[in-house]
Amino acid sequence: MGWQEILSSAPRADERNDVEYFEVESRRVLNPARLPWLPFDLTLNPYLQCELGCAYCYAREHADRRARGAGGPDRGAFDRRIYAKTGAPAVLRDELARLSRLGGLGGKEIALGTATDPYQPYERRARLTRALLEVFATVEDVRLSITTKSDLVLRDLDVLQAIGRKGHVQVNVTITTVDRDLARSLEPRAPTPARRLRAVEGLARAGVPVGVFCMPVLPELTEAPRDLRAIVCAAREAGAAWFAANVLFLRGEAVRAAFFAWLEGAFPALVPRYRRLYQGPSAPEAITDRVTRVVEALRRQYGLPAHVPWPAPRAGPRQLSLFEAAPTVEPLAPAERRPGRALPVLSRDPRAASA
Repeated sequence: MGWQEILSSAPRADERNDVEYFEVESRRVLNPARLPWLPFDLTLNPYLQCELGCAYCYAREHADRRARGAGGPDRGAFDRRIYAKTGAPAVLRDELARLSRLGGLGGKEIALGTATDPYQPYERRARLTRALLEVFATVEDVRLSITTKSDLVLRDLDVLQAIGRKGHVQVNVTITTVDRDLARSLEPRAPTPARRLRAVEGLARAGVPVGVFCMPVLPELTEAPRDLRAIVCAAREAGAAWFAANVLFLRGEAVRAAFFAWLEGAFPALVPRYRRLYQGPSAPEAITDRVTRVVEALRRQYGLPAHVPWPAPRAGPRQLSLFEAAPTVEPLAPAERRPGRALPVLSRDPRAASA
């Protein structure tokens, strides 16, 4: 049975406004990262498609490929038909057990939330991501990174701390702008930038390593040094330990169509400019190089690296412990924030914010 048949026959689990949630059985959970430049080895996505509806989301192209040519209900419904992979925690447990028999994870890095946000609004009810984290909390020396736009991640502080006691976990919070109105237009169902910054602060206070992803940077809209400084300053103040940024990348017709539809509605005067810039998937090197230089200068000024390396593997007699009962998770006392240097005042003169 192909994907379209599986998704078309999936039972509906919930409905809110114009969004429907369905449940599909999981056949596989961990997937190899096939591109050599990706900074992780395995990926894990508990949901297919994404309610947040971000205009630039590259995962639209993957969803369109699944539905292309079949004429099914998912064509063009990326943010209105969401699928939860029921049974994923049990499948993950089996897959980790199989890896254990083959010698363990061997330092492999696992990325949760590479295609769609693991903290969909439906996650409040489904608790699917939390159940997956509880499986990881039983694993010795796991290396897990989570990428999200949602402050719902704070609900799972206890489990994240439990993972950190046996292994390693990092959280990347995506913040594309601190402008609430622009964020609401660009990412219509995502939590506000202020809520995401509160998530960064809450994770940092709890001792969970956390950084900020400014992805994507939008030419003409969020690329100005003053705008980038505002995000870096806010990230540093909230307790982020790293900061990374990439310029908008439009690969695939579904992604381009969704982004230009948004641009035509929100900033129609910029459409001709963007069509000149994005004749291919990437912005011209002049733009990407300029943004890179500004971001690097801001990182140096605010003491934020692009990433932090994983700690060395922990010594111990076991690598995986998969068949014991899930541990009783007791929250740790919040970690004290280390005092940092005073942050410079954000200038209102863009010329003074050239990093």
